[in-house]
Amino acid sequence: MDLTASDPTGAWARWRARTPELHKHLIELLQRDIEALGQKRVVLGLSGGLDSTVAAYLFVEALGAANVFGVMLPYRTSDPLSLSSAQGIVNTLGITSRRVNISPMVDAYFANFPDASRERRATRLAWERLAILHDFGAHYSGQVVQLVNRSDLALDFGPDLRIRGSGYRPLALLFKSQIRLLGHELAVPAPVLDRRPSLDSYPGQADESELGASYDVIDPALAWFLEKKGTPAEAIAQGLPPDAVERVRARFEKRPEGAGDAGIA
Repeated sequence: MDLTASDPTGAWARWRARTPELHKHLIELLQRDIEALGQKRVVLGLSGGLDSTVAAYLFVEALGAANVFGVMLPYRTSDPLSLSSAQGIVNTLGITSRRVNISPMVDAYFANFPDASRERRATRLAWERLAILHDFGAHYSGQVVQLVNRSDLALDFGPDLRIRGSGYRPLALLFKSQIRLLGHELAVPAPVLDRRPSLDSYPGQADESELGASYDVIDPALAWFLEKKGTPAEAIAQGLPPDAVERVRARFEKRPEGAGDAGIA
């Protein structure tokens, strides 16, 4: 089922209609927030993926390219496309950037724990990257941006969610699908828009494979629960796939107390 076309709950129609207004609102919000935080520039990690690319485009529009500092933080197992895509965004936007290979420091740590789980390694990668961003933020007097979205917050997906209070989260109220629509609005390159979402925490990792459904399906289910205050049974009756509804419900109910949005009815 192509929910972007069939749109059984009307979520996609609402998001598309609101995207131009959301774009304008975000530019004004970013300008106000960065000024209120006492900063003039931002420091953000560039992975070559959707969230970081859309954030970079928005901040360049809001603050100017001279006030956006992008940092590429590859690990030895990172997809080479991540780095080349991020460098392409740097070149397109004309922002200042640095590249730091985090393999030596991460590998030195896990030399002490060779049997560490994949999840533990993914969390360590997230901490290392954020620590470097904060170092650059302090050195270049910039506000560190932490890129998490509403979909992943609600599903408690990804190690970055555990690192609280450590950066400005401008996309935290937007579903992944809304960020994709913003990408179209901002004329983000098609290869970024079409690339499968990935935390890039291990070779071949794909977010939607771990979640068990695509964001095209997940987000309308989340919107039904969180904005319409509907039940899982009602979501299925509306035409959302039962397996995706159940996966969303199960992940939502298992998230730590206080994380993400309010509960599903």
